[in-house]
Amino acid sequence: MKPLLKSLFLAGLMLAAPLVTFAATNNNIMLVFNGNTEVNRHTYNFIRQEFQSSGVPYNVYATLDSGNVKPGQFKAVIVISTNTATGVDPVLSKFMKAYAAPKELYLVNLLSRSTTNFVASFNSSSSAAGVDGVSSATTWGFGTRQMHSQWVQVLADYLEKK
Repeated sequence: MKPLLKSLFLAGLMLAAPLVTFAATNNNIMLVFNGNTEVNRHTYNFIRQEFQSSGVPYNVYATLDSGNVKPGQFKAVIVISTNTATGVDPVLSKFMKAYAAPKELYLVNLLSRSTTNFVASFNSSSSAAGVDGVSSATTWGFGTRQMHSQWVQVLADYLEKK
């Protein structure tokens, strides 16, 4: 598939996901993004590919419209915050604060402008957002696959324990 068509197809998937009614099952997770950016599309695809190649048994859906995500629909709601140097995207922070079931939330915070490859997990008691999660650099490119695979594994481990 040509890159432009692939991007449009993936954007369509991300936008269409909330239009489907999901039953709460043990294998459906929702990724919530703010914006249809290249980093967000790459993150979505990377998580799906890593889960598939590792045999992680979850159906991964994504949305740009957090307002359509309701408590009890998914095993977990994974909030993907990208393109901030520190903290969490303000739109996603507002969503997390208003979400009625914070124990369903997990934050993946991919920090931009990071000069190092790192992966750091955190729990709700030490998080300003009040949820469990993992932080890493946003950098995608040569030599970063292992770092991204690490934070996806931290996410998979969290889901396994949930």
